[in-house]
Amino acid sequence: MSAPEVQQLLLDGKADAYLEWGLKTDFRFLGKKKEPIGLLLKWATKDIANCIEDAEKIQEGLDFSDVYKTKSICALAIPASDMVTFLTQTEPRIEAIELSSAIVVRTEAEQLKEEADDLERALAAGREAPSYSNPARPRSEVLLALLDDSCAFANSRFLSSDGPRVWFLWDQNEHSNGVTPTSRSGPTKLSDFRYGGQWCRQDFATALDAAQGDEDLAYHAAGVSGLRRRATHGTHVMDLLAGGLEKPIVAVQFPSAGIEDSSGRWLSRHVLDGLHYVIQCAHEDTRRIVANISWGPQTGPHDGSALLEEAIDDLVEKDPRLEVVFPAGNSFSSRAHGSARLSDGCKGLEWVVPPDGKSPAFLEIWWPPGIAPEDVELTVEAPDGTGLTVTGRGFVAAPEDRWSITLIKARKNGAMALVAINPTGGAEGSCCGRHGIWRVTVEPLEGVEDLHMYIARADHDMGARRRARSSHLNDACYGLSRFRAASERDSEAPGSIIQRAGTLNGAATGARCTLAAGYLGDDQTRRPAPYSSSGPARGGTKDGPDAAYQTDYSLGVRGIRASGVRSGTTVRLVGTSMAAPQRARELALQVVPARGAAQKQQETVDGSAPSSEPVNPAALADRHRIGGGYRPALAGKHGERAGQRPPISSEDGNSERTRSALTKGGMS
Repeated sequence: MSAPEVQQLLLDGKADAYLEWGLKTDFRFLGKKKEPIGLLLKWATKDIANCIEDAEKIQEGLDFSDVYKTKSICALAIPASDMVTFLTQTEPRIEAIELSSAIVVRTEAEQLKEEADDLERALAAGREAPSYSNPARPRSEVLLALLDDSCAFANSRFLSSDGPRVWFLWDQNEHSNGVTPTSRSGPTKLSDFRYGGQWCRQDFATALDAAQGDEDLAYHAAGVSGLRRRATHGTHVMDLLAGGLEKPIVAVQFPSAGIEDSSGRWLSRHVLDGLHYVIQCAHEDTRRIVANISWGPQTGPHDGSALLEEAIDDLVEKDPRLEVVFPAGNSFSSRAHGSARLSDGCKGLEWVVPPDGKSPAFLEIWWPPGIAPEDVELTVEAPDGTGLTVTGRGFVAAPEDRWSITLIKARKNGAMALVAINPTGGAEGSCCGRHGIWRVTVEPLEGVEDLHMYIARADHDMGARRRARSSHLNDACYGLSRFRAASERDSEAPGSIIQRAGTLNGAATGARCTLAAGYLGDDQTRRPAPYSSSGPARGGTKDGPDAAYQTDYSLGVRGIRASGVRSGTTVRLVGTSMAAPQRARELALQVVPARGAAQKQQETVDGSAPSSEPVNPAALADRHRIGGGYRPALAGKHGERAGQRPPISSEDGNSERTRSALTKGGMS
């Protein structure tokens, strides 16, 4: 990367640190070698049409939907080999650009096998162009949208008397068996997303008729991926969101490469594409679109300035029908966030990186606005005693490129550093990163604001291949606090840099999205779930979640029950991923219009009057964790309500088979 224009792009604070890291490492940690690199880009001019036209001339075959031809923030993908040329020639018109690709390291053998599997799937699809053009959209006041993984469209929870309730499903996997969404096959002429595969309600009805009630046969006939397992994160969330309601559904299935990448860098492109797709699926008569996204990273600026957050704010402002709901996050007790006074600096902080990691480990350090990269000094020492010090903007790498530090100017006129360590698992001599204790030192500066540190999660998601546990932060004060009484373990450790506050979902600190936290217990013993993340956001954009919803019955009976893939089956899943669809369901059941009304009336699932249960006064004690308070759970699939302890039985989620599903999929 020698082009001076690209270097200037990085120095001017237009590009994020991950993009520079990707360029410096030749994108070798970003999934398959031949996959295009996903980006989120914000144009610096209002003449967007000309920007797009010029970009398409520069990059032939640009993976770019027509829906973005009037949007200041767009999602796109280009081959890695063309990245420098593209950035060099478009740099003057770019305000900001972020890397948005799956960071998943695969061995050569794994890549060859996956490429063969992709080819086999592509050949097996062999589907002709659909006979329909721009299939019918649901003419409903409320449209429910799920952006997640596998959608069990044949499950009885998502069927109505007149057929499937899933009107559109877009599988974002590159070689999906569906029909690629185009201006002809998609719901509108702007739905030309040019990758993945789409099914419409007509396709599902045909598959269901041919299967004659056999769900597995219907899934096989349709070719929708990910439905061979007993339970999936997406189906469980969709049941909490839409199970049993007579409202149409649009589903967007995230790509498997992204789901395997727990860092969350892949989300931006696929979420933004997915939200635009959902809006295209809405009928002109639709008055509310409720989109649930039970995913999110631990990292990010946490001040609403990430391009995805800005894009969501813009979408909601321009289309008042849209409600976007995220989980608060599951990192309250993960030791993944640190904060220190700028005047004190940061000393004695340890970053514990486990062995056998299959993906890079990332630590982000954010200085407050007004602190330029030239003002800061950061030193990181590896477990073997070698270290790197960075002052001023730039990229420094250790010998053999085993790890690196990238220091850039942040978009809000501050400084940001990215410490990236190669995967700690690998053959000897493969330049793998060092596992063990890394020591981080930030020199103090005059100032009254805090600097913040965030670790990218690395726990496996439900259905993804297992890898090493997540790294975590440690210091002497936090170590002492671990021996406190259980009643004090949710409070901050005195004197520690490690902070539970400020751990909100890194994709959801914008002003116009909704956040749902989790709680455990019944009506008398409710308390925030021990994993449910806390505000406030670093930039003050969010004080905390909007409200808290039941995600665990008790400390002994973890998780909340909802549907498995096949009709009549249930599983328990844990995490605020299960709180978000309850919040979304609540919004869907409010009387439309959603915005501008002085008072919103709610309906329950059966149409009766809403619960008049008062909010527990204790809920108001900590708005950073539970926002406006505890909300009663909606009536469940099997008649359970908040406060009713479920029986302990094998089918209730306590058997060995079901216990394996007790995972915080999607979020951490």
